[in-house]
Amino acid sequence: MRTRLALVIAGALGLVLMVPIMVVVALGAYGESLGGSTTVDGPGTASLSVQPSRVTLGQPVSISGSGWSARDEIVIYAHVGIPGGELPRSALALATVQTSRSGLFEFDAILGQSLFAPGVRSVVIVARSALPVGGEGLAAALQIVPYPNSISITVLTAPGGAPLTAALILAVAGCAVLTIWPQSMFLSESVGLHRHQAGGKS
Repeated sequence: MRTRLALVIAGALGLVLMVPIMVVVALGAYGESLGGSTTVDGPGTASLSVQPSRVTLGQPVSISGSGWSARDEIVIYAHVGIPGGELPRSALALATVQTSRSGLFEFDAILGQSLFAPGVRSVVIVARSALPVGGEGLAAALQIVPYPNSISITVLTAPGGAPLTAALILAVAGCAVLTIWPQSMFLSESVGLHRHQAGGKS
């Protein structure tokens, strides 16, 4: 009985220590995904929006436009550099979309790591009408957030000066107990039920 109580306490302590860590990780991922948006207006009524404005390669990017000609084909490009000037030959054609009757379009793209050289910090998203060929378009900058390549570890100590290694071990053990214990209880009940049924048949 004492052993079971100790295991329950260890599991509760493990959850108490793990919940703040999970919350911090979730908030960090949520904060990274909220990169705002970038909107560029053309000389006419056309506009181009990219959301979010900061991404890590491999994350989805929403590209949308409004005020374009109805039922027009728009080619979406991506290239390294800064907005402005002619479209480079190295530009990648991501997709060709058709605007709606009200001149709207929306396209979701994923810029993979293999599309650009390592160390790229900015990608230009260009949208322009398929006809006439070589016509002017709108360009919006998309900032690329590099992957973290380092980790910082801080060792905490208890009031008595002893490291919190024991507490971390207890937390991990508690989580493992809460995961394995219900399965073992279910298995023992299943075995008991099977034996009971077998005894009833005989």
